[in-house]
Amino acid sequence: MPRDKAARCRTSSPVASAMPLLFLLVMVAAAAAATPSPPVPRTAEVQAEVDALLAFRAALRDPYAAMAGWDAASPSAPCSWRGVACAPGGTGRVVELQLPRLRLAGPLSPALASLRHLQKLSLRSNALSGAIPPALARLASLRAVFLQDNALSGPIPPSFLANLTALEAFDVSANLLSGPVPAALPPGLKYLDLSSNAFSGTIPAGAGASATRLQHFNLSFNRLRGTVPASLGALQDLHYLWLDGNLLEGTIPSALANCSALLHLSLQGNALRGILPAAVASIPSLQILSVSRNLLSGAIPAAAFGGERNSSLRILQLGDNQFSMVDVPGGLGKGLQVVDLGGNKLGGPFPTWLVEAQGLTVLNLSGNAFTGDLPAAVGQLTSLQELRLGGNALTGTVPPEIGRCGALQVLVLEENSFSGEVPAALGGLRRLREVYLGGNSFSGQIPAALGNLSWLETLSVPKNRLTGGLPNELFLLGNLTFLDLSDNKLAAAFRRPLAAC
Repeated sequence: MPRDKAARCRTSSPVASAMPLLFLLVMVAAAAAATPSPPVPRTAEVQAEVDALLAFRAALRDPYAAMAGWDAASPSAPCSWRGVACAPGGTGRVVELQLPRLRLAGPLSPALASLRHLQKLSLRSNALSGAIPPALARLASLRAVFLQDNALSGPIPPSFLANLTALEAFDVSANLLSGPVPAALPPGLKYLDLSSNAFSGTIPAGAGASATRLQHFNLSFNRLRGTVPASLGALQDLHYLWLDGNLLEGTIPSALANCSALLHLSLQGNALRGILPAAVASIPSLQILSVSRNLLSGAIPAAAFGGERNSSLRILQLGDNQFSMVDVPGGLGKGLQVVDLGGNKLGGPFPTWLVEAQGLTVLNLSGNAFTGDLPAAVGQLTSLQELRLGGNALTGTVPPEIGRCGALQVLVLEENSFSGEVPAALGGLRRLREVYLGGNSFSGQIPAALGNLSWLETLSVPKNRLTGGLPNELFLLGNLTFLDLSDNKLAAAFRRPLAAC
């Protein structure tokens, strides 16, 4: 290459061109780090905030010495302290205190109530204990509180949230808090997460009236009883509603259909009865609908499967209820990825219309009463990763077209009445990790093609009519950790131990 051409190639390199800019950015950052914080006028108000922060530190164990550099004698205190941010303009008034993930342990000091201009308090993922100090309700400028993943206990003080009129986000999830869910909420609240605590009582009926701008509402994994209040339907800006893992009863209110911006509705693990309202399933924006592990019954509405009215739906989880029939939809949502109808009372032939959702990655129909053959059309689900059909009354042979499901990782066909040979086409599904075929009437030999499944971890084929010996190829499956061949008519001895053993 001519020398001048080589030079042109070098200067046109993107990396070479970016070097001066990168050098400049590094130098600017270094200069900023080396520049001392400007001095703060030590007014009585600033001194009160310094004292409050020192009292906060004194109440805590600080194993990483995160606050060791808090020097009250520093001219720039407290604005130069780690985790502390002050308002612009050099007033020295603290507006943010952020010390997450530092294993700080001990009580939350009520002295923080002296930080009168505080807007953000983030002490998440520490080991804070004790009660939330009622005095913090005096922080009228507070906009965001993140205290999740600690060991705080006791109730949220009465009128605590209602007094924080500027509050937009409040997260105390994953603590040990108890007592009732606050009935009065600040009008501008957008994000409320009280999940994974021990709150009891009922969901306040007026929750939807006092905080109409709420977008994220999470009360899951508590001890809440009573019903889902219809007043939640007034939350027209609501995007996420999680009420999982409580003791809620009654029906799903049709008024939730008024939450026209809802993306994720999860009511799993309660004792809800009655039907799934078609109006709720038809919310146009809904992407995830999860109502598994309840006592819902009747027909699954056609709208639950997406279609023209709800083309946004991606995940449908209706398992472990008492649904007895399905209103067959005229079309399926093009984005549908997960359909879980397992553990219901559904019957009739395999719902072949489901193969229209060719983006499906998980299909669970196990624990129902489906009958007849598994259709060859199942091979059209080329994106399918999990196919769970166990515990039905399916008959006939497994169609070889199942070998077209090239993304399949988990195949559960156990406890049916399948017959014929185990399809050799399974050997072409190179991503298979788990295969459960027990409790059927499969006969013949285990196909040698299963030796191609290098990722296979579980092969369970008990209680069939298999004969012959194990193919030599199975002995070389290095990831196989569980093998159940019991209650068959296989040869008594293996040639040599499996590689996984």
